[in-house]
Amino acid sequence: MFVIAFVFLLLAALGGSRKQSEFLRADTKPLLGLLRMKHPTSKQLRAGATYALGIGYVQAARVLRDRADFVDNVRKVAMLLGTSEAIVQTRPCFNVPVRNFESPWPDEIETAAWAKYVRGSRLPDEDRGSRDWLIGIFGLSPRALERIGIMADVKKDGDRWSGSWTGTVPSEFFLKSVPAQVQAFTAISDLHRAESRATIDDILGQEIEGVEATLSGLLAVALRAGGKAGLESWLNNESDRRKFKRTTAAYLKLNGIF
Repeated sequence: MFVIAFVFLLLAALGGSRKQSEFLRADTKPLLGLLRMKHPTSKQLRAGATYALGIGYVQAARVLRDRADFVDNVRKVAMLLGTSEAIVQTRPCFNVPVRNFESPWPDEIETAAWAKYVRGSRLPDEDRGSRDWLIGIFGLSPRALERIGIMADVKKDGDRWSGSWTGTVPSEFFLKSVPAQVQAFTAISDLHRAESRATIDDILGQEIEGVEATLSGLLAVALRAGGKAGLESWLNNESDRRKFKRTTAAYLKLNGIF
């Protein structure tokens, strides 16, 4: 989904920049080549941004740089797994150094509050039920892992999911390493907040399910509901809040932490 959004953004940026670069008779084939690449590296994306800027496609350059930043953040997740703290564990536990709970928004949310939210977001065993496609201690969905570059080609057929691991983080390592899962959880939360910022800003402080909505509660909903569309549906439809009891329970449990 994120890749599709990137493609549309770049196409829109190319279209929006065309007038300012027509006089250059620019060759856009290198940029279109990037669109056909399934998993371009950040180096390739930054090179494309430099080229786009050089031929006058300012908006396209900005989109490419933003995508490169996203890819670099995924790499940081993978690099963290090589540190001494990211020990492969045969049974996941939460004896993880505080540094692994670093807040994605340090200017707004302190590490202690973020760590409390992360610890509280572990998926209860009773919530897993027959949903064996939920991955790791947080019950992350394949779609969410696809959006941060850890999985690819994710598809759903009925109640079954299929997909492949990109190699950024090997599946065997990911499933045994709590630090790896914490970093993926953080990246997904950051993505959900970025895409739902307007919705979240509008609803903060309003009474939802008998409590004043806070960021932690809304992010818990976004995680369980699959992102922006699911969050908005849960907020706008009381029937959703009754139907998706696990999502509502997560909201009530985690709301008010920050």
